[in-house]
Order: sequence, then C-alpha cells, then structure tokens
Amino acid sequence: MKTVHKGFTLIELLIVVAIISALAAFIVLTPISTTKKARDARRMSDLQQYHAAMEAYANKNGGFYLARTSANDASGNTVCGTAGMNLSSCPEDSQSPASGYRYRYQTRDGANGSASATEFVFWTRIESRSGTNYLVVCSTGRSGISSAIPTSGICPATLN
Repeated sequence: MKTVHKGFTLIELLIVVAIISALAAFIVLTPISTTKKARDARRMSDLQQYHAAMEAYANKNGGFYLARTSANDASGNTVCGTAGMNLSSCPEDSQSPASGYRYRYQTRDGANGSASATEFVFWTRIESRSGTNYLVVCSTGRSGISSAIPTSGICPATLN
C-alpha cells in the first residue's frame, strides 16, 4: 500500500518564497522611481515658470534681464522678490534645500540687482537619473539635462 504524503517539499516552498520576494521588490521599487520622475517633471515646470517670468521682466525693461552674476537661489529675494517678476508665488523644490535640491539662477553679465543682463540660466538638480544631473533652462530658449552645473551664467553646450 502506498503512503500519501500531504504538504509541500522544501524545493516547492523555496520557489514560492523566491517568486513572492521578486514580486514584492518590483512593487516596492516601481513607485519610488515614478515619484522621482514626477518630482523632476514638477522641477521642469517650475523652471519654465521662472523663465516665463524673467522674459516678462525683460519685456518691461528694454530687453534686459535681472542681473545676478553669481549663482543665487531663484526662490529667494534675489529673483522672486524682485519687483516686476509677475510671480504670484515663488516655486520651491519639494525636497529639502539642504540636500541640494533648489532652484538656482545666474546671469552672464550685468550689474547685480539691475535690469542689465543679456543672458541667464536657471537650473536645479534632478533625481531620476543615476549620477548627478541638472535640469537647465536658458534665456536662449534651450532646456534639457546637463551633467555639469552651468557656470558664469552660460547655457551648457550640451543638453540632453
């Protein structure tokens, strides 16, 4: 007479545990990357809003932008608090500024604090790519991702 064993073998149990672990990892990691992409999309939208406000400022000031020849926080009084910027609110990054996620602004030329600059660049760090990358929006209308921080208020030559 045959004896019937009820239950699962060790191999079967290990396979089920491995499958459940793989599915759990997929479910946990997918929302994290989606959240990072969503925050980066918001960052690009915020930079475009600053760009539009700076263009409106230049239209009122003879085609010149607000000059800031050293990198400044765009959401602070240096840009957002300037009269004529037409921003109902100052966009700020949802991440902690201490962690490096802040909107920055710099011009190539001009006397600081005056409407005298001819070129500018806004930028911020992004999360959704490996390594350190930056979203960049330039006065020339170019925008994209750069692997280096813009310097001297000059739009990077290469934007992805």
